[in-house]
Amino acid sequence: MKRINFFTILLLCVFGMTLIISCDSCSENIEAWFEQITVTIPENDSTPPKIWFEVTNTTTGNVMTVTSDKEITPNSGENYKIELWAEDNESGIKKLCLYPSYSKTCCQESGNICSTVKPLLTYTCQDFSDLEDVGFKKWFLLSEYTHPSMLCNDNWRLEEYHRGFLGSASNFLGGNSQIQLVFKAP
Repeated sequence: MKRINFFTILLLCVFGMTLIISCDSCSENIEAWFEQITVTIPENDSTPPKIWFEVTNTTTGNVMTVTSDKEITPNSGENYKIELWAEDNESGIKKLCLYPSYSKTCCQESGNICSTVKPLLTYTCQDFSDLEDVGFKKWFLLSEYTHPSMLCNDNWRLEEYHRGFLGSASNFLGGNSQIQLVFKAP
């Protein structure tokens, strides 16, 4: 397999950009596309952004739109693609964040010893605060989740398990929305 060096890639990018810039209909198409996906930030807007999850069970192919807080009890080994969406056609999306959480408690079958795991997880945010005149109407963040097949070691029972996703969105005029999605063990 032949490798393409950095200079070749750079040359192809410059050539492609030159074609787009020199093409009158291309720049018109880009402007039209930009107008479709952005909104001019107004002086006033009292409505918060819409926020929802698109949850795809990639094991079964089922797709679910979640518009309010929801708990799901998945089957062992199922895989999920999780998209957090926000939309604000009036004043644009300023910030969209996805905060994961995880908690598991296992207890010995004989005795009163339990072990709880609550690791620190990193969150993902897309922040458009630097935009001044226009904002994006719609944006999304992506995550994945696989429901584990074995939650506790031998001779231990599962007392509690959850994997959560908290989504938050804000617009440029202070409107905020949140939604929570939780996967629980049966």
